[in-house]
Amino acid sequence: MDSLKLLEKSARIKAVSDPRRLAILRSLMDQPMTISQLGREFKKPASWIRHHIKVLESVGIVHIDKIQVASGYIEKYYRADARGYLLRQLIIPASLGANTLIGIGSHDLALEKILERQRLLSGSSRILYLAQGSLEGLITLRQGLTQFSGCHLFDPVTQEYNRPFVTHLFPDMAFRLVTLANRIQGLIFAHGNPKGIHGLNDLSRKDVKIINRNRGSGTRLWLDQQIKGLAISPNQIQGYDTEANDHMQVTRKIQEGSADLGIGIQAAAVKAGLGFIPLFIERFDLVFLSDQFENTAVQQFIDLLSSKETRDILESQSGYETNQTGMVIEIS
Repeated sequence: MDSLKLLEKSARIKAVSDPRRLAILRSLMDQPMTISQLGREFKKPASWIRHHIKVLESVGIVHIDKIQVASGYIEKYYRADARGYLLRQLIIPASLGANTLIGIGSHDLALEKILERQRLLSGSSRILYLAQGSLEGLITLRQGLTQFSGCHLFDPVTQEYNRPFVTHLFPDMAFRLVTLANRIQGLIFAHGNPKGIHGLNDLSRKDVKIINRNRGSGTRLWLDQQIKGLAISPNQIQGYDTEANDHMQVTRKIQEGSADLGIGIQAAAVKAGLGFIPLFIERFDLVFLSDQFENTAVQQFIDLLSSKETRDILESQSGYETNQTGMVIEIS
């Protein structure tokens, strides 16, 4: 797998060989934090924290998760990238315990809110989730590097989501799919639609530059299938090789003006105040191995996913359908 090969690069190993940066990375694996929050945690000035964050950013294991304005100041929240988790299991969050689940997979805004809520529940397990892409997550699950994965992979042959991919990757294992929700995906573009975007054929326009999703993500695989059907070559699409790891990174590139168009979920477009044209509805599932399904931490997570509170969170976001939320599909 290309991403795991990239993790062997000496620059990343060198970056986390410094115990100060390793400590910062572990904190950012737990939750997104600002420079000032990290400064208070480590009792260091902002300049000291900023220096180490820039080093971790430069080697691709820390990224900006969100930007907020508070009391007139711009605050950037940093998060550990999935690559931090995959450094051959050399690094784990400082507070990791036996009752902690680690998940890697596709990005979802509602799932982030559900996990934020889960952290507040007294006596519940801890769940750490990193967005890196559907295929990436399934492969790390197969390799035993994580306990669950999130995916939304469409198989055009069977016209089914997720099950064909999981069956292919886990032919010798029993697994269960737990549906989070059905989501609306579509075209995201600047407010007011200054480029006059109307459909997928606009991808090949010379005056339109896109921000693509990362290889292995469900959105990227869907787009690749669609342009093949439209007889559009990737070489005809400006920005096709420019990638974002999650839906909010797509919206930020469009807000910055470095891209005119992207594919993403409706919730991200609405959150960012951008234009949106719906294209399709997909099923987002969480994948668990059956032999871990009775684990106490897993069962607490499943109970949370099946709760009314989770449905309320999903329905508060644009573009989510909850008629299948909590549904379990068992494959043996």
